[in-house]
Amino acid sequence: MRTKSRRSPLALLSNPVSYRIVAAVGSRGEQTTESLAASMPDIPPSTLYRRLAQLREARILRVVSERHARGAVERTYALAARDAAALRPGESERAPLKRVRATLRNFIAESTADAVAYIENRAFATSRNRFHAALYIAELTDNEYLRVLGDISDAIRKARDRSRATVGVKRHKFYLLARPEGPQ
Repeated sequence: MRTKSRRSPLALLSNPVSYRIVAAVGSRGEQTTESLAASMPDIPPSTLYRRLAQLREARILRVVSERHARGAVERTYALAARDAAALRPGESERAPLKRVRATLRNFIAESTADAVAYIENRAFATSRNRFHAALYIAELTDNEYLRVLGDISDAIRKARDRSRATVGVKRHKFYLLARPEGPQ
């Protein structure tokens, strides 16, 4: 199935269904179409297939394997790259405000749902000592702010590259939302 044109990552992630698919593949690893459909029974199959095609064409997701099953092709999807859907500098400034707000809303909703699910999980009750949260507030100049974001991106990229070689090791989600407040 071909969509009319390749859409930007921001345009796709402003759609709640697309965001849920990317979040599922990003948090659980490679997923078949069948496993995605089972984990999202509220999404009609036609919508799921359409969104998967769009995410694949935008190079956010990639097909890692295909197998024939029950007269159809069962695809297994993975993130195209760990930072494939990351916003590039300037992309959010050029995008319509409505789209940026929708993407941010999807990010916050998914992050909150993950946190609630973790807190309500039995494992949280027995391992609270492994739960870490922090709030850092700093007043930075524009240049300092950009430098800190660059340093954080570099540190995450290095940690991710080192951890690619480890298989079967528990992974931790790391959410970071940097929100500059603007002139006071």
